[in-house]
Amino acid sequence: FAVSGGFTLNDVLGWKGDQFGMQAAYSQGAAGYATRATGPWQMYGSGNNAGFGWVTDGVYDNNIPNAGAGFTNVELTTVWGINGFYQHLWNPKWRTSLYGGYVEVDYDATATLQICAMPAANFTIANCTPNSSWWQLATRTQWNPHPDLDIGVEVLWTHLNTAFKGPGVQIGANGARPAGVYAFDDQDVLSVMFRVQRNFLP
Repeated sequence: FAVSGGFTLNDVLGWKGDQFGMQAAYSQGAAGYATRATGPWQMYGSGNNAGFGWVTDGVYDNNIPNAGAGFTNVELTTVWGINGFYQHLWNPKWRTSLYGGYVEVDYDATATLQICAMPAANFTIANCTPNSSWWQLATRTQWNPHPDLDIGVEVLWTHLNTAFKGPGVQIGANGARPAGVYAFDDQDVLSVMFRVQRNFLP
């Protein structure tokens, strides 16, 4: 299940065109309602530092000897998040926004035990916790020289609170990253984006 709510206020603080809004969501077994980042987080820092996080709807074990069909119950994952924004309209052609959010992914005790019993997770067994979270903070300034043309610059800061935080362990190659001993730690990413968008439909 998932529950969500939010609001948007117009003409905030008496500024014509300014907007402020917030949204929050809570889910169990329905991560996609709380975040669109439903794939694996794999972020690498300088040197041999890495941060990981996995977003799943649930966890079960299908390799239990002498347990009937060999499947445990599905342990639902709890995912919740909150987002907010403020947009200031300088004039009809220029606007600046500030926005950010926080998402947390929690696995219950049974799911954690199942994950930590997997051979692939044994490399972090000393500090085996699949829970992770991340937050983002960004600003965007946009120019509209024409009602159907958007030109803007956006700066985004992402911080990942890694799962399995701990000392260096041997992991396999991943994309351009070679196999080696990596330390699992929190990661930060700064992104700068430039956008030109032409709208052909209202």
